[in-house]
Amino acid sequence: MLYKCYIIVKVTHKIENYIIQFNNKNLMSILKNEINILDNLRKEEYNSPKLRLRKERTMNIDEKSKAFCNAWQSISIIYEDYARKCGISYNSLYILNSILYTENCTQKLICEKTLLPKQTVNNVVTSFFKDGYIELREFPENRRIKTIHLTSKGREYAETLIPHIHKADCKAMESLSEDEQDTLLRLMNIYSSAFRKEMLGE
Repeated sequence: MLYKCYIIVKVTHKIENYIIQFNNKNLMSILKNEINILDNLRKEEYNSPKLRLRKERTMNIDEKSKAFCNAWQSISIIYEDYARKCGISYNSLYILNSILYTENCTQKLICEKTLLPKQTVNNVVTSFFKDGYIELREFPENRRIKTIHLTSKGREYAETLIPHIHKADCKAMESLSEDEQDTLLRLMNIYSSAFRKEMLGE
């Protein structure tokens, strides 16, 4: 399509030169309008996602790998920006999400889910406790283990922050067609498996 538009515009410009020679203003006006339309079509095609994808395919494997990592990192930055906008740290937001959706949550479970260090988790949990967002209860089978539960104040606080994240996730996914959604998930699984194999030999 891009090449066809380019050829038509080139030919049309040649016709324009002939019309100028005959000084036909009406034809000149019509032709200029048609040239503008073709130029716009060419620009739209040039900036189309398909063409951008073709351009990306010219990158070498190292450049593609870096581009993927940058895209992945940009998602983490969005979460961090959202947390900052809400006046909370990213780690606190991450841990609050775990507490909200984990039954009989413990610090150990939070560490396993978030991969955050024990000290970081302990600091955030302690801060939540002091702010009155959580309460700690002894685990019946092992009193040394304390489960973490949101207070009414904490649940109200969490509900003002966490649901928006999941809603945004769903809306972003809905912006893709069903085929694109399935392709995205399939390729992410393939890439994740390949990366794990290369990193860990598994």
